[in-house]
Amino acid sequence: MSDHSVAKARVEILGRQYTLKGDVDPTYMIQLADYINGKLSEMRRIAPGADFNKLTLLVCLNLADEIFQLRSRLKRLPEGVDEETLTAMYEKTRSMLKMLEDGLIGEPFR
Repeated sequence: MSDHSVAKARVEILGRQYTLKGDVDPTYMIQLADYINGKLSEMRRIAPGADFNKLTLLVCLNLADEIFQLRSRLKRLPEGVDEETLTAMYEKTRSMLKMLEDGLIGEPFR
C-alpha cells in the first residue's frame, strides 16, 4: 500500500464486529483478526468464566511468549541463514542420508 492509502477490513472477534484500518492488505488484517479470534476462543475454552478483559490479557501474555520463543530460535540460527534456508538444508541432508541408507551411494549405511 502507498504511504497515504488506508485500507479497511471488517472482522468479527468473539462475536463482535470491528472495522480495522491500516496501511496493509485487508486480507492480511483479516488473517490477523482470525488468529486473534482463535487465540481468544482457545482461552475462553481454557478459562470459561473469564471476562473479555481477562481473556485479552491472557492472549497478550500468550502472544508475548510466542514472540520471545521465536526471538530465541532466531538468535540460535547461524549468522546470515534464515529459517527457510535452514529448512531446505535440513531436507537436503535428510534426503542424502536416505540415499545412503538405501545403498544408492556406495555401501549401505549401517
